[in-house]
Amino acid sequence: MIKEAIDRILGLASPSFFTDPDGHQFANQKLIPVNRPLITPIAVTTLGGFCDLITEGFEGIKPIEVIAHVESHQSVSLVSIASDAWGRRTEIISCDLPDVKGFSFEQFMDHETFIIRLQAIFTPTADLDYLLKLASNLSTERVQTSEDDGITQKATLKQGVVLKGQPQEVKARVNLAPFRTFREVAQPASDFIFRLRNAGENQPPTLALFEADGGKWKLEAMENIGRYLRVKLGEKEVAVVI
Repeated sequence: MIKEAIDRILGLASPSFFTDPDGHQFANQKLIPVNRPLITPIAVTTLGGFCDLITEGFEGIKPIEVIAHVESHQSVSLVSIASDAWGRRTEIISCDLPDVKGFSFEQFMDHETFIIRLQAIFTPTADLDYLLKLASNLSTERVQTSEDDGITQKATLKQGVVLKGQPQEVKARVNLAPFRTFREVAQPASDFIFRLRNAGENQPPTLALFEADGGKWKLEAMENIGRYLRVKLGEKEVAVVI
């Protein structure tokens, strides 16, 4: 109780400063700087809108004073090159990819849901056509037996109640390009592990995709964004960094 009272009294006292023999300055209290407020950046959701604001000279933008910073595959900002007295840079424009429903990776789903999400969330590739065809066949054919060594799968399809197909080896890896970055740039393709899992007796198997490139696609997406900005802002000569 007494200690708290003493600490409270000391806290009300004015801070004092001193300098050690090496020239380092110290204070007996923690000081909180009073910073001038920064402007609130204008927010956009497309790279086209981001570039339009720059080309129109928003906030009196001067190309030699700003940098277009590609922060991630879904975020870009325009910031001042020079910092203020407190080492802060002014963010003038922010561009963030809006939240959109993505594919549920690492989650097994029935063939109908799988087909719908493939068609809605992926751009065309050869392996996308392969998966759509395979998943569509599962609606009329059922897996009778399955061989799985952990790397590849083989499935024997039973059509109707009489005819039997030959074992078919299912691709272990597929190359796909889902929508994962700004729509103005090419969507990066990456490898996925494709798996089938039995859903029950006389039921088509469930299907799932697992990401298998370690996030390398994010770097490619950022490079694509950088190229787009350099082309669109070429006349303005705004520096683009990734």
